Amino acid sequence: MAFSFVAPQMRFSKTAEKPSDLLARIVDRGATFQDQSKAFAALSRIGYYRLSGYMLPFQTGHQPDPHRFKPGTTFESVLALYEFDCKLRGLLMLAIEPIEVAFRSAMCNKLALLHGPHWHTDSSLFDAKEWSDLLLRIAGALDFDIDSNARKSRAKVDTHLFIDHYYRKYTSPPMPPCWMFMEVASFGLVAKMFKNLKNQSDRKAIALEFNFLDRKPIDEAILGSWIHGLSVLRNRCAHHSQLVYRNHPFTPATTKNSSVGHLLQAQNRKVREFLVTTAILNRASNQKSSWVRQLHFLFDATSGVDIERAIGFQGAWRDDPLWKMAWF
Repeated sequence: MAFSFVAPQMRFSKTAEKPSDLLARIVDRGATFQDQSKAFAALSRIGYYRLSGYMLPFQTGHQPDPHRFKPGTTFESVLALYEFDCKLRGLLMLAIEPIEVAFRSAMCNKLALLHGPHWHTDSSLFDAKEWSDLLLRIAGALDFDIDSNARKSRAKVDTHLFIDHYYRKYTSPPMPPCWMFMEVASFGLVAKMFKNLKNQSDRKAIALEFNFLDRKPIDEAILGSWIHGLSVLRNRCAHHSQLVYRNHPFTPATTKNSSVGHLLQAQNRKVREFLVTTAILNRASNQKSSWVRQLHFLFDATSGVDIERAIGFQGAWRDDPLWKMAWF
C-alpha cells in the first residue's frame, strides 16, 4: 500500500506591514543600504513581496535562518538584479514581436494558399482530439457563437472594425477569413493550432520560412516547440514575471543542427535556452536585426549583477557565432 504525506494546514495570520518596518526587517536579516531614503522609495514603488524573489540569490538558504543575507549584501544589489530583469524582459518583448508577426504571416499565407482563406474553421486539418478546444478558442477570438452559427448577439465593445465589417457585409462563410483571424488570435492559440495541424506537410510548408544560422530550414517539430515556448515566455514578460535565477516549467526542444545544436541543453530550464531560440528566430525573421547587439549592450551596461549565473550562461559563450555582434 502506498502512503502519501499531506503537510498539516494552518491558518494564515500574517499582517500587512509599512515599508519602514519591511526595511527594518531587511536590515535585521543582514543587508545594508547605501541610501536608505532611495531604498524606502524603491520598496514603496515596487513592493516587498515582488522584490523578495530577487533577494533569494543573496540569502543563505540555510537553517536556522534561510532568509539571512550573505555577508556584504546591499539592498542596491537586489535592486540592480531587479532592474536588470526588467530590462531583459523588455528586450525579449522587442525580439519576440517580429518573430510572432512573421510566424502568423507564414502560417496564414501558406495554409490559405493550400486550403483556402477559411482553413482555420476546417476540422479536417487538425487533430480531432484537440478540435473542440481549438474551435471554442477560435470562436472566442472572432466574437462568434458556435450554437447559433453566427456572431454573438452581444458583441464586444472593443471589437475590431474589420471584424464588424465582415459580419455586417457577409453571411457566408459565417466566420471571418484567416487573415482577419490572425489579427485577433492570441500567440498561444496560433502556436497550439500549428502543433495540432494533422498533416506534417502543412507544418513543413510553414517551417520552410524559418532557417538556422547555416540557412538550413528549421524542422517543423523543433519550430513548434520553440514557438510554443516563446508564446508562454511572451506572456510571462507581459505580466512582469521574474526571468532570472529561476527554472521555467517548459524547455525548447534541442536540435542536431550543426550551427546551433551545441547551444541548447536538454532539460535546461534557465532563461538562457530561450535567449538562444529567440536570437535564432529573430534573425530568421529579420536578417538585419540588431537584437543581439542590444543584448550585449545591456550586459555590458549592467554592473553589480552576476549575469552568467542569473541567466545560465557558461564558459566563453560570447565567442559563439550566434552571439558575436559581427553577425548582426
